[in-house]
Amino acid sequence: MTPFEAATHSDPYIYYSGLRRQNGLLFDADLRLWIASSAKAVEAILGHPDCLVRPLNEPVPPAIAQGVAGVIFGRLMRMNEGPKHLCPRMAIEPALASVETDCIANIVSRVFETLDNPVENLDELMFTLPVSVVAALIGLPSSQLREVARLTRNFVACLSPLSDSTQLDEANSGATRLSQLFSALLGQGDESSRFLSHI
Repeated sequence: MTPFEAATHSDPYIYYSGLRRQNGLLFDADLRLWIASSAKAVEAILGHPDCLVRPLNEPVPPAIAQGVAGVIFGRLMRMNEGPKHLCPRMAIEPALASVETDCIANIVSRVFETLDNPVENLDELMFTLPVSVVAALIGLPSSQLREVARLTRNFVACLSPLSDSTQLDEANSGATRLSQLFSALLGQGDESSRFLSHI
């Protein structure tokens, strides 16, 4: 069993207890990765300066650093640490907490109904529903949700170090168009979105 198989296995505990007997840190030669299984090992790794979200000398991957996708990448909360991570979170978390569960459920239902065979097409569901729900929550009209989901999918291709030049070009184009859509939304200033007005 591997850590990946254990995550979905019906009874992974024999595997986990075996890991625990390995002093909390084990190198898996087949997977070519280290497995940390004790609290002490995990804390040491998370606190080590070499295990930051991004290398200090490379906050944005070189392949996208010169494009619009790189500019957006550099602003993403999950790609930053310290003040660059905490400041946006301090605005986003209370705004998310202000949204009532019924409101989100209504948006999910509304978006779900617009998808083409979502149960049979899980790929579309996985990539379209979450992005569309957030886009609707911030106030983008339903007519733009499909476009935002497609552009976001194009953009996230740049997050992989294996992305080819076509994917990187599409990521930059997607990032440019997303920036235009969101700038237009923010420029309306009509506070049509409670979520945005809260931020």
